[in-house]
Amino acid sequence: MKFGVQLSTKSKEILIYCISMALLLFLLKWLEAYFIVFNYRLDFFIGAIAILFTVLGIWLALKLVKPKVETRIIEKEVYIDNSVQTAINQQEITKLGISKRELDV
Repeated sequence: MKFGVQLSTKSKEILIYCISMALLLFLLKWLEAYFIVFNYRLDFFIGAIAILFTVLGIWLALKLVKPKVETRIIEKEVYIDNSVQTAINQQEITKLGISKRELDV
């Protein structure tokens, strides 16, 4: 008993045709990419240099511009003396026409 599937003559022709078309399509796409790179190689070169100098400029700026002052956060307890009550000047409130809500705010 043979291992595998036996193909008819017509199936073999279709398979060979499909493989040859795939290879031709691959060759055409490769040639298209080659000619695009060949025709625009100066543009690619200029773009690569621009990207290189942009990255170099960003890196250099980050290295040169470091903060000269170090920020430190210090937590301290602050005690507020609430024993002194301030009196509300009712005459001034009525003179200005401030409502109770405005006074609360």
